[in-house]
Amino acid sequence: MKIFSKDLLYKKQPDYIKDGLQVYYSGIDNTGNGYSTSATEWADLSGNNNTGKMYKFSNGSGENSGWTTNGLRFRLYQTNCGVVTINDRNMVDLFPSFPVTISCTYTTRQCNQYSGLFGNHGVSNAGFLVQYEGSNSSAGWLNGNDRIIQSSLWANNNSQHNLTLILMSTSRAILYIDGAKIYDKNTFGGYLYSSMLFTIGNAFLQTNQPQNAPTGRAFDGVIHNFLLYNRALTADEITHNYSIDTSRYFS
Repeated sequence: MKIFSKDLLYKKQPDYIKDGLQVYYSGIDNTGNGYSTSATEWADLSGNNNTGKMYKFSNGSGENSGWTTNGLRFRLYQTNCGVVTINDRNMVDLFPSFPVTISCTYTTRQCNQYSGLFGNHGVSNAGFLVQYEGSNSSAGWLNGNDRIIQSSLWANNNSQHNLTLILMSTSRAILYIDGAKIYDKNTFGGYLYSSMLFTIGNAFLQTNQPQNAPTGRAFDGVIHNFLLYNRALTADEITHNYSIDTSRYFS
């Protein structure tokens, strides 16, 4: 097992916006004390103890789901197609009020049908979900029944992106792709279902336990980092965070 000091990783580097930060998973500091290929949880660097609970990961080599050098690999259609929860917390407890900002930086391998980036598929018009929906096209689900954000900007095979979603209220959502705002409308109309876990890397958990996450709905690629705020980030703050992403993770 190799552990690299985070002091070396972060020396003289700027960091993400801290104000309102509730969850922070880093692909180059997955233990809170550097990077380890054998970590079985994803350390929360925000200081709020929202550990990323990992399920169905093999931590093997090759095509299996597990750690890479700068993130967590999710592999579609494999036995070990992992899913991460935020300390096994459900949506209504994780998001007690609006607005919230969710940011995820990732590299896709293939944009397969219904492969989920984060969220949870709705039950009775509840919850929200961002996922790929078909090759080279995508849809963001904010509410169990309505695909209200549709864009191909983050759905290209073998590409790297940051997706930042701001839920201003139960009626307004704002979406940034790679630091640029592409969507701002009052069309949400959903709510957060109390018994649904918030998940990273799978599209259709609903009320199932994470051990039962469906193999055909997993994200296919690497998630480099994940950040969650209890407020709406400004455009300048999103640009700041994206500039850090490009220097740390983008090839």
